[in-house]
Amino acid sequence: MMEIPDLKGHDEKMIAEAMAEWGNEFSSNTTDNILALYADDAFLWGTLSSVQRTDPESIRDYFDRTFA
Repeated sequence: MMEIPDLKGHDEKMIAEAMAEWGNEFSSNTTDNILALYADDAFLWGTLSSVQRTDPESIRDYFDRTFA
């Protein structure tokens, strides 16, 4: 099971800014822009697909399909 990081003590402003940046990049409908926000070992279970994405290629596929 994946561990959920403990966000206690993290700057709420920093978290809000990161979420706003993600939203802006998602709204750009540009796969490369949003992929730049994901680590190479990122895990994505997007709301538009029942497939869990566990590598950069499958995450790219998710956003390519989302933005098509």
